[in-house]
Amino acid sequence: MKYLFFHLYNRLYQDGKIKTNKHPEYDALGLIFLGTFMWLLTFYCIYYYYIVDSNLPESFRGISILTGFIICLLLYIVIIYGRQYEKIYFKYKGLNNKQRKVGLLISILYVFLPFLISMFITLKWHGKI
Repeated sequence: MKYLFFHLYNRLYQDGKIKTNKHPEYDALGLIFLGTFMWLLTFYCIYYYYIVDSNLPESFRGISILTGFIICLLLYIVIIYGRQYEKIYFKYKGLNNKQRKVGLLISILYVFLPFLISMFITLKWHGKI
C-alpha cells in the first residue's frame, strides 16, 4: 500500500515541486481510497451476481458506507497521520526508472481496473454482452 501511495504521490509531487494543489498527499490518498473501495464493491458484485445469483440486498448501502468510512480512516492513520507520507516518499525516492514505470502501471491498474470489471459485470448481468 505504501509503494502504491509513493507512485501516486510522486506523480503529484515530483522533486519537491507540487504539481496540483497544496496537498498532493490527500489526492494520492483519495485515489488509493477510490481504488480500494471499488475493489471491495467489485468483489461484492461478483459474490452476489455469480455465487448467490441475486441482486444486491437492501442493507448493502449501509454496509458500503460503513466499509468506506473504515477504509478511509485506516488509510488516513497509516499514511497521513504523523506525516508518514514524507517517510514513504524518501524511502522509495531512489528507485530506478524501470521500477518507477512498473510501479506506475501497477498503481494505475489498481485504481482503474475495478471500474472496468464492474462495468463488465453490470453489462453481463443485464444481458447487454
